Amino acid sequence: MRKIEREYRRLCAAEGFRLLSVESRRGHYALHFGCGYVIAPGTPSDCHYLLDVRAQMRRLHAAPQSDVMSCRPGHRRINGVRR
Repeated sequence: MRKIEREYRRLCAAEGFRLLSVESRRGHYALHFGCGYVIAPGTPSDCHYLLDVRAQMRRLHAAPQSDVMSCRPGHRRINGVRR
């Protein structure tokens, strides 16, 4: 397990989100949760990536699941509005 993957697992545990799996995707990681997944960088350049990933996870879990059409960051629509 790479260091970045361990950091993602620690971040999910610290935020209280249940991480089901981490899937490697050509330079990125897909963090799978019960309500969807978040794409995270596999080779981060600075510390801002953790803040971005944490914000994406919070948004994913904050949205009412009946209103979420797609849980991909940047492609999520809530009540038909792209967010």
